[in-house]
Amino acid sequence: MMIFQKNIDRNIRRVQNILQSKFILPAILAGNFLLRLVILGFTNLYYFNDYKAGLEAIEIIRDTGYHPLRIGRFLAMNAHIGFFFKYILGNITWYFVFNCLLATLSIFLIYLFVKELWGDKKTAVLTALMLSLYSEFSALSALFYTQVIEICLFSLMLLLLTKLYKAHKISHIIFLIVCISMTVNLSFFFKSTLKYLWIALLLFSIFQIFLNKNYLGALKFSLLSITIIAVTLLMAHAHTDVGYMLSSEDKTNHFIFFGHTMYGGDGGEGSFVYPENEKLYLKKYQEFLERHGIDNPSLQTMNDFQAEEIKKFMLNHPLQWIRLQYIKFARTFGIIPEGNTFKILITGIFRGNWVLTALFLQLPFLSFILLFTLLFNPGAFSHSFNRTFFFLYIMLCLYWLAGTVFYGCSQERYRMPIMACFIIPCLAYFMVHFKPRAFLKNRKILLIKIFFVVLITGIWAGQAYNALVVHKDRYFGLVEKAHSGEIK
Repeated sequence: MMIFQKNIDRNIRRVQNILQSKFILPAILAGNFLLRLVILGFTNLYYFNDYKAGLEAIEIIRDTGYHPLRIGRFLAMNAHIGFFFKYILGNITWYFVFNCLLATLSIFLIYLFVKELWGDKKTAVLTALMLSLYSEFSALSALFYTQVIEICLFSLMLLLLTKLYKAHKISHIIFLIVCISMTVNLSFFFKSTLKYLWIALLLFSIFQIFLNKNYLGALKFSLLSITIIAVTLLMAHAHTDVGYMLSSEDKTNHFIFFGHTMYGGDGGEGSFVYPENEKLYLKKYQEFLERHGIDNPSLQTMNDFQAEEIKKFMLNHPLQWIRLQYIKFARTFGIIPEGNTFKILITGIFRGNWVLTALFLQLPFLSFILLFTLLFNPGAFSHSFNRTFFFLYIMLCLYWLAGTVFYGCSQERYRMPIMACFIIPCLAYFMVHFKPRAFLKNRKILLIKIFFVVLITGIWAGQAYNALVVHKDRYFGLVEKAHSGEIK
């Protein structure tokens, strides 16, 4: 056992020396960028439903000269970027190359953030390495509508937040507050996840006053929270259709509706997966219209109906609603590959081989989750909590989980920002500070970790059985379409 531990210690030191090399980070970034280009090179840039409307919006801009934000702000910004590459530079493929660059830039920004957070280059480099091996993130660059821009903006915001926390000069503080506010509001044009961020920042301000007596820190983050609200209201006043972010008006939509009723398949999927669910929806909607004497329903009518259905389900079936939230969480971090990247790979580089496609996508992700569970170190976390900013980092992680897993419907792709910005950086920290002797010595904690690994593996086995046996036709329909050439 002693020899075994010495070998482990020796290998750990070798790896740490490699991570300290000045050439390792450029090599990681270059390798990841090339991997993204290879995946892109085998992709036909087909019109998936998730971004077909975005590509069509490019043609609307060409034909009309503009694309009003009120038609869809998420479409508008991305469509204008796509228009620039397709009609100004002359080829839409340059958009996807740009997407590859943004994703690689995201890895570099997360590297800088981790280095600022823990002051440790080894942890930062290891984070970049694991992000480059995070295959579903690498395949994501070949999609028009993606989480790439979302991850890039959020990683930039995290880095700026660390700078703000450390800033003391008034000029630096003002500059950083403006930059963060602009980054948050820019993210509204791609994803609305950060629309309640100001609340988390305000809570962090209060935390600094009561626990650390850090009045300057509280003032900085209070001003940041107020500035974000002010900039959002100014944008609303300018009729950019972003003002709804702070509106109290009920804006129920399909995203929320499917996440809090059982209409979305058998676990919060964001559409009518099964025809019987859609029939039931239409039947109840018609009854709602007749009950309220509505002859000409509007969008608000549908919103009111969906809000009523959500309230009924939560009040009449609270345990089922809680179970639905668990299912969404388990599926977000489950064994089923992310759908769009699966299409990218199975119709591209893996040429219809679903086994290789699934293994390429899932092995890195599953390994990261299992390693995170095994190496989770409460002692390391308690040490990090002495650094006040780490508390905000944990708050943002919980905020992101709530906003992407529990707020709306279930989508595997929503896990990517959480994996890239939170789970992988923390895993890197645990790995760098891993002590084999302490890990093996505390058998009680080791048994608890093994229990959770077995539990997670059991959940994944159930999900795999459900996909490969119970709902085989549903999941293998994609493979059949790929072979028949229906996916182009």
